[in-house]
Amino acid sequence: MHSLSGNYGAFDACILAKYNDHWITSPNADFIPEPFLFEGKTIMLCCDGRFGHIDCFQWPQLYAKCYMWAGCIPRHAVYQDDLTWSWMWWNIRNVLEDFALERGSAFRVGRVHPDKWKHLEIQLPFTFHDTVVLVALFQRLCLDIYAMVDSLEIKITPPSGPFFNAKQHWMGAFTTDPDVCEQLFEACIPVWLVWKPELVPKDMKIHHEVDITRPEGIITTPDEFEVGQMLKWNTRWYYPGDPMHVHTHKAPVVGLEQFAVPWPEPNPTVSTPTTSSSMASNTASSSTPGSALGVVRMDRAKHHSSPCGCFITD
Repeated sequence: MHSLSGNYGAFDACILAKYNDHWITSPNADFIPEPFLFEGKTIMLCCDGRFGHIDCFQWPQLYAKCYMWAGCIPRHAVYQDDLTWSWMWWNIRNVLEDFALERGSAFRVGRVHPDKWKHLEIQLPFTFHDTVVLVALFQRLCLDIYAMVDSLEIKITPPSGPFFNAKQHWMGAFTTDPDVCEQLFEACIPVWLVWKPELVPKDMKIHHEVDITRPEGIITTPDEFEVGQMLKWNTRWYYPGDPMHVHTHKAPVVGLEQFAVPWPEPNPTVSTPTTSSSMASNTASSSTPGSALGVVRMDRAKHHSSPCGCFITD
């Protein structure tokens, strides 16, 4: 099966690695990342505002047709020494150099320090945890847009040797579908094809075997929603693929319930002149600006509006 002669196609193995009871091959990449795609996961926000190993902006995931450009997301490992691109993976710290507290406020709210990131302008002060979520959301949006545009401008360069190498600054994707593997291979997107050993073709060309590359520096500590925090993600269980991508591409919901004035419980008693006057008093008080604000807050909490104006459904 090992061969160095002839050109390598989409179903040949420039590299190969064995992972549990699977073989993983790539016709165009120079490493094989650890796959996190053999079982469903409970997706929860981590303390850096991202989603750990199952975040398509941090680690290659299973190909999803509805996010076919995800394979073109820039890889942090390639750009970590680039002074401009490195901001796309910057983690804000709860120190004065990163997070400037609002002066004169009775609450611990603030903004990203202007000297740290002049291009990110947040009009309203937030808690540190909310600021972490907003910074990570902004970074994901930038990377997502770049990947979309890059995927539309793919230029295919004919191979100069037996290997048709991918663009190694792209994230790439896993797949179990030979058709998807061929499409990504022809687009120069890094692709890793997962095989059952008994299905590996006997005429497959194999250049060499490699070890699985494990993720480094990815934070997996869950975020803890605190009192006073407004932005949050609903923790849910998903299978790899489209559903998982949909969730990690969403914006957080706005958790305003903790600030809202609760609606009064209905009074089942028969109305009397006393209760009627009380109801009239309540009606009058509800027309005051403070109460009206409470109604607006309740309405926003029910609709789960995202900070970027997207409507989030449960």
